[in-house]
Amino acid sequence: EDIGGMSKALLANPLVIIGAVLTGLALAFNEVSKYNEQLYEANKITQGITKLQGDLLDKVTIRTQTLEEILGLDRESTLESARALVTQFGISYVEALDLIEDGAIRGGAANGEYLDSLKEYPTFFAQAGFSAKEFINIINAGADLGVFKDKLPDAIKEFGLSITEQTESARDALVNAFGAAFSDDLLKKVEKGQLTVKDALIDITKESEKYNLTAQQQAQLTADLFKGAGEDVGGFAKVVDIVTVALIDQGGALTETQQLVKNQIDSYNDLGEAKNDALKSDAILALKREFEIFWNDLKIGFYRGITYIKSFDLEFRASSRYMSGVFTSLPKAAASAFEGILAALSGLLKGFGSGASSIALFFKGDFEG
Repeated sequence: EDIGGMSKALLANPLVIIGAVLTGLALAFNEVSKYNEQLYEANKITQGITKLQGDLLDKVTIRTQTLEEILGLDRESTLESARALVTQFGISYVEALDLIEDGAIRGGAANGEYLDSLKEYPTFFAQAGFSAKEFINIINAGADLGVFKDKLPDAIKEFGLSITEQTESARDALVNAFGAAFSDDLLKKVEKGQLTVKDALIDITKESEKYNLTAQQQAQLTADLFKGAGEDVGGFAKVVDIVTVALIDQGGALTETQQLVKNQIDSYNDLGEAKNDALKSDAILALKREFEIFWNDLKIGFYRGITYIKSFDLEFRASSRYMSGVFTSLPKAAASAFEGILAALSGLLKGFGSGASSIALFFKGDFEG
């Protein structure tokens, strides 16, 4: 009852109510100001890499922050990887982040070279006919099977060169393993542009499942189609395994644990967007930009002042050399001048003496003297 009475008394006091409102407003303004300060700095990184603007800029910033917080993917590296996918595969940043996120959940986050591979190798894979998803699947499948960094992309690149240049050794390796009919048909379709490098790789992978290839046949395929990079991967059989997992099986549904991680990421993204809708202030962001321009202008003026001083330096040095000569000769000149002054003073004193005598004679009436 006492507590209830005190509460009623407090609520009855308008000063208490006003104080509570002002405190709430102050806390809200502080939260808004703090959020927009953080958003401004985060968006500068995103915009510098992606050149995005508006709501899409905020969305990409929020998503990359979530991937960094939940999966430990470095924000700048994620943005650079997304830019590479957008540029090479012609997809949007939202699609690129969807694929990067999915690949990271499926194992890419545990691969320290995941984002590096996405940044470095999309050009060839896009030209060879792979989709962005297939490219990421291959990177992940290679990591799952113990093939890291540049070994697998280099092996597939060598395969692309062999199958498009269609050297005699490449044809011999195919014929030795699969016969002339299949080999010539495949090479002819690649030559006419009816099959991409990716399609040719899938066809060879599927064809290899029909035969019990000998070690010699596999070694020849490795040497003449995938070159030394194929040997680094582990040979033709390892390449077939990776292609089967990445391009034919296509990953499948997420596991229960992976789905939980996906749900957590979605929740954080939703929270980030809700927070952005509530706290983002275009006015504060504009003021922040204007202040930064003002501050930069001040610094520009300061450094231009230094430039002016440096341009005056030559004149200053010349003047200093002149003054140095003056100061060097000054003692002699001063001594000479002082001697002249002493002589003049002596003459002046003598003159004063002579003048005094003349005055005395004047007052004595001796005008001639």
